Amino acid sequence: MTRHRWVMISRIFGSAGLSGVMLATGVQAESAPAPERLLHRRDGAPPLVVERVAATADGVQATVVSSGLAREQLVEWDRIAGIDPGPRGVLEAGVETGIENGTMLWRGRTRLERGDARLARAAFEAALEASFDSPASFRSGTARIALEGMTRSSIAMGESSRVLGEATLF
Repeated sequence: MTRHRWVMISRIFGSAGLSGVMLATGVQAESAPAPERLLHRRDGAPPLVVERVAATADGVQATVVSSGLAREQLVEWDRIAGIDPGPRGVLEAGVETGIENGTMLWRGRTRLERGDARLARAAFEAALEASFDSPASFRSGTARIALEGMTRSSIAMGESSRVLGEATLF
């Protein structure tokens, strides 16, 4: 509030009514900025501030804001731990299902890294089965990760013949 307005209000209302006028004026003058929407990543990566997200077969195509600049970035499903809901309090179409499928891929990957090939293969198989919604989804990066994971875990278990034929079909 400028000095001129302050003096004018104090002359009109006096010192007793001044605090009530100041509170009412202060509330109208400012509005709170919109909260940041975050895409939470796995494996210790810092979250990304996003403006817009769209589900794809390979992951989330996001408009990422950093240092005041916006850029497009694809974040693969197995690298996403969660996404804050949009302004209306809901996630975009396909995002929740993609995160669930990505969680299975992430579990398979981490289990394979720690040497638990049997549980890793089960997670990769579940992720691949979740990709059966369209023939095009078998050509996605998500399906390739699942097939590679199934192959690597089967080889680690000594059962490479079980999946090598399936992996060459795509």
